[in-house]
Amino acid sequence: MSIHEPTWSDRNFSLLNLSVTEHICQITLTRSASLNAFNHQMRTELADALTLINDDAKIRTVVLLAEGHCFSAGADLSELSNECDDVQVQLLEEYAPIFNMIRQSDKIFIAGVHGVAAGIGAALAMSCDLLVMADNAQLYPAFMQLGLVPDGGTSWHFIKQLGYRKSLELCLEAKSIDAEMCLSLGLTNKVVAQSELKPCAVSWAEKLSKGPSIAQRHVKPLLQQVDKLTFEQAFSMEAELQQQCFTSQDFEEGLLAFFEKRQPIFSRK
Repeated sequence: MSIHEPTWSDRNFSLLNLSVTEHICQITLTRSASLNAFNHQMRTELADALTLINDDAKIRTVVLLAEGHCFSAGADLSELSNECDDVQVQLLEEYAPIFNMIRQSDKIFIAGVHGVAAGIGAALAMSCDLLVMADNAQLYPAFMQLGLVPDGGTSWHFIKQLGYRKSLELCLEAKSIDAEMCLSLGLTNKVVAQSELKPCAVSWAEKLSKGPSIAQRHVKPLLQQVDKLTFEQAFSMEAELQQQCFTSQDFEEGLLAFFEKRQPIFSRK
């Protein structure tokens, strides 16, 4: 693989690492001494990194990983108690841009979770488009243990995936959800051995990065919006997006490859 050197490659981050190989960017949280708990600096660096990634048209898939014993312990509680009187402002001004940049990006984000992903850390993992968990991983919606309600979009993800009763149970009991249970509930796509976590996530990113970019770019917002639409509106939206895909070079290549009984080589145009 060739190494793509983006214009921002000399940007220095102290609490995360960025690496880009061809069309894949890896973000690694590196505040492992504090269990990758989110403080102001870490939020700022992640927001800056996502801005740079989303501005780079060459990047197609993003893998989010973490160093140390766990993915993230959530918010840095010492910061909350000592420095932040208005958590609403912090959530809306510092966390929301991060989560919105992932959700609204035309890149595909894959989170690789090992150990515990707690609180806002679990919310970050669930906000990625796809999720791979190590067999030792847990999502831990610990908010109620602290006398708090879910945040970071946790309630939204739970309701969308699990419905009201199961979501309420998980939030009220504030118990960790192990990887196999996450798989059975549909909260993760895959569970692998811890040693295979990064290779699995990166391999998946490599495969997707070779796919038809126009169709991939359209299917993400389509699936995000479709449950708000009537059947007729969804049908119409599909037809509009299909027309754009139908006129692409990727469709021409896909059709030709189908008749020639080979794998397509998409130009992503």
